[in-house]
Amino acid sequence: MRILYLNGHPVWTYGLPWGFRQLGHEVKIVGVIQKDYLTRYMELFHPKLLVTVGWMDEYTFDKLEVIRKLAQDFGCLHAYWATEDINFLERWSLRMVKVVQPDVVFTINADCIPYYRDLGIPAFHLEFGYNPGFEASIPGLPAPGYDHDLALVANCYDIWTNTDSFRYKSMEILVRPLVEKGYDLVLYGKGWEEAPWLADKQRARVHYLGPVSFADTFRIYRRAKIVLNLQNQGQHTTQVTSRTFEITGSGGFQLTTRTPAVEKLFVHRQHLVMSSSPEETLELVDYYLAHEEERQAIAANGRAEILAKHTYDKRAAFILSCLDSIKGKEKASNSKNLHLKLLQPAAADAYVASGDPVNSHRNVAVLAIGRERNRGAGWSTSRAYLFFDLGDFPPDAELDKAILYLWLNWKGTAGDVIQCYPVLQPWQEETISWYNQPAHGGQPVAKVAVEGNANKKWLSWDITALVKKWIDKTIANHGLCLRSLYENVRAATIQTLASSRWTGSKEYKPYLTILYFSSTGDCGS
Repeated sequence: MRILYLNGHPVWTYGLPWGFRQLGHEVKIVGVIQKDYLTRYMELFHPKLLVTVGWMDEYTFDKLEVIRKLAQDFGCLHAYWATEDINFLERWSLRMVKVVQPDVVFTINADCIPYYRDLGIPAFHLEFGYNPGFEASIPGLPAPGYDHDLALVANCYDIWTNTDSFRYKSMEILVRPLVEKGYDLVLYGKGWEEAPWLADKQRARVHYLGPVSFADTFRIYRRAKIVLNLQNQGQHTTQVTSRTFEITGSGGFQLTTRTPAVEKLFVHRQHLVMSSSPEETLELVDYYLAHEEERQAIAANGRAEILAKHTYDKRAAFILSCLDSIKGKEKASNSKNLHLKLLQPAAADAYVASGDPVNSHRNVAVLAIGRERNRGAGWSTSRAYLFFDLGDFPPDAELDKAILYLWLNWKGTAGDVIQCYPVLQPWQEETISWYNQPAHGGQPVAKVAVEGNANKKWLSWDITALVKKWIDKTIANHGLCLRSLYENVRAATIQTLASSRWTGSKEYKPYLTILYFSSTGDCGS
């Protein structure tokens, strides 16, 4: 396949293009978006796939319109990799996607997927990766001159003015304690001269050496005893920084901030080490500076893990498999168009509670699910009920995907699994209670795990199979029941999710997205 890669920044040209080439595809890289030049380039190269990545100065809205029009005129598939998510989802990624209208979006944060699918665009999760071939292109690797005890390669961006960001918190956990205790620390990157604690040279043995080339970062990773790595978010179970893969992939010993996403990919003290506090940072640094063999073993294990699972040829293969699935759906649809029906809010919703068994909890801003201490004695169990009126579909409609989304407002201390069941009997939100709640299916159609004390985020259930039965009228649509897997456990599994009467922004109300193919048009939403 001929692939045209429309981002010339070195950080991105060393990644996916290498991966596609490893798989035998021809890749050309263009960093300047100019209509006549790009048109001529496409006439000569005839790409089958266009790839745009993140953000760069060339991505002005008029030039994005040029990309959209050329992809359409030349019949190319267009994939956008949203590497600025989740921090710039609203400010950039969604705005770009609405203009350029790619065929598919890949995002580094899986919690952003619903936003793209709501626009009718297939979306998939794709983390950063590592290019082991880049090492061979760096002369003198490993190189002398970077034999530091502790090194950090990172740009500050707006860290000093955005003290509520997780990047700032990450700096406070990893960097600040080392500075205050006088460790020999070397900083590379932009913006560290503005650090308030760098002014006290007597108290901190900190050496700020300024920006460094991309190639030199790998020399630092290989030579420094401990390489610090900041993370940009700590709430989500996906999205780690690109340096997470580069440091460990190149054989460096990495100390990073503990986040759910890092813990999902790597094992503490086996692939790298993680810190949750300034105190833990000092303990880890003292221990591993004094235990070289353990440090080297962890670095070797981490590199092996990256090479086995996280190289860019594997990322490229995943992209192509997703494109094949999209093309397969297009072929199966016999040139039908993909339509989106978004139902928000629910036509009816309420929750019932065993601790208040005679009342319907419908005129409230949240839906409660799970176990909590009863105000009287013992424990109370809550379940939520929702109903969406699907309306009509064209006679030739072919269901592609149906996803239920609810906004997690608050979570108790214990983890939980929320199961989604089809309701089998009619009910009314005005009168439903624990005592008269309708029967539901014996097996859940979807489930989602929620960790204890989870932060605000979207939860989603894939109910495609159930919605297909509703549309086909195999079973009647009486709505959904959401209930905890652990209703018999004495633990605070309770969580609250925004209801249709949510008093904040209306975008957080429950909604159901339905994607379907049809040649006769969209029946609306």
